[in-house]
Amino acid sequence: MNTTQLKNIINILNKANISQPSSIGWMLLSRAYGMQGDRAYSTYAAAGYSAAIGEYKTALRQLNAAKEYAKGNSALLLKIADFYDFLEIL
Repeated sequence: MNTTQLKNIINILNKANISQPSSIGWMLLSRAYGMQGDRAYSTYAAAGYSAAIGEYKTALRQLNAAKEYAKGNSALLLKIADFYDFLEIL
């Protein structure tokens, strides 16, 4: 799979997760980001998967890891902060 195909897949999965979030969507997104070598987004998406299946403690650990990997990426850090807020509500 080439870089362009992978970017297209990630784009499609992100859109799908916005319109119809699902555990499988998060898992596939995590794998796609991992294949791209993007550890920060891969771990963030893995946290989405964990939360979607009710594994909130695992999701929190994964968010903490994603935060470390995302240093300097203000857009992802904002998403992570929003996710922390979501988990606090639960």
